[in-house]
Amino acid sequence: MSVDVETAYLRDRIQRYVQRGTFAGMREIEGRSGVSCFCFQWLLGAEFRLDWFRQKRELVFVNLLPAVAYPGFLDKELRQFAAGKADASLPEHRRLDPRFVRLRYANKVGNGSFYLTLLEGDMEYALRSGLMVVNDLFAWLNLYHIDYLHQNFGVPEE
Repeated sequence: MSVDVETAYLRDRIQRYVQRGTFAGMREIEGRSGVSCFCFQWLLGAEFRLDWFRQKRELVFVNLLPAVAYPGFLDKELRQFAAGKADASLPEHRRLDPRFVRLRYANKVGNGSFYLTLLEGDMEYALRSGLMVVNDLFAWLNLYHIDYLHQNFGVPEE
């Protein structure tokens, strides 16, 4: 896929998720230096921002997790979570193929973001993988860090 086709594919797929009711609403903001920014509501009714850096071929879930202390226990576990998504022990449909994409977590000023860099893969694989990672992340947080979800996303304590 060419860069313009990749951006169009990303826009179209997010719109389809909105039409299906998986996401609520979508707005697109043209960022600086050819970055496309897509905002939509998804898990727990929270607004998500997905940036597409054409030059770097990188999808970024920007400030996905607010108020993550650095250094801290949750920050360390999020780094391990990201590193483990390419582990061969995971079932193939839950694992990222390191030949196609690379996932990393970064904490900037207490906000956690996930970066998915396309290597040999295409946008279809990258977007599907990125959404799987975020979905798995929130399921993992619900199991192991419900207090974090309660404090930052309004999830009930019980």
